Amino acid sequence: MDRNKIEIDGVSSQLAGLGSKFPRSTRKTATRSGIIFPHSLLNIPMSYYQRHVFFCVNQREAGAVCCNNYGAQAMRDYAKERIKALRLDSKNKRVRINNAGCLDRCNEGPVIVVYPEDVWYTYVDQEDIDEIIEEHLKNGRVVERLKI
Repeated sequence: MDRNKIEIDGVSSQLAGLGSKFPRSTRKTATRSGIIFPHSLLNIPMSYYQRHVFFCVNQREAGAVCCNNYGAQAMRDYAKERIKALRLDSKNKRVRINNAGCLDRCNEGPVIVVYPEDVWYTYVDQEDIDEIIEEHLKNGRVVERLKI
């Protein structure tokens, strides 16, 4: 296999010569969940946090549809406290919960987006937030029933 390629379900992408920036001993390939990466890339963090979660807490004027009409700020605050209680918070550099302005999906709201996976969710109550935290943020499994 070319050390400068990533194969995902048989589709290859060039890594623009990244393999040459690593010592030859680290250029072996390894597999994680069926995706083949140059071994050295498995240890390179994609971002400062393992997962970065943005809650739309936008409030529109004159009663227009928006996420904060559904208690988005309270759900964001709840999620932040749960992440701290589970010790998944930013002090451990794993999960960061942030406010966001309008994410422009008002009719699907309230919404959150989880990066680096770019997974969008809607939710109704704390039980939905708990499920997203337990399944996705803690265990890396997308919650399909809440995905938008």
